[in-house]
Amino acid sequence: MLLSKEDGESLSAYTALLRAGARADLPAPYAELWVVLSGTLRIGAAADPVTVHAGEFVHVPEHTPGHVEALADTTLVCVSVPAH
Repeated sequence: MLLSKEDGESLSAYTALLRAGARADLPAPYAELWVVLSGTLRIGAAADPVTVHAGEFVHVPEHTPGHVEALADTTLVCVSVPAH
């Protein structure tokens, strides 16, 4: 995802820490790119989850079904479009 001033989109970027066992519902009205700096996440619907480890990234489209769960203490960088 590459945005320029001409695209007219805003974005926000922040770090997050999820403790092992933390869970949250995913549906959000914006897209996000998550870069896992340390730890491990399980993301998506129960029938087809994706596991993301330190050094990997995942694109989470808007309205993605399911949830996110930290399998270990996890630090990540989140970039959201549009900003929220």
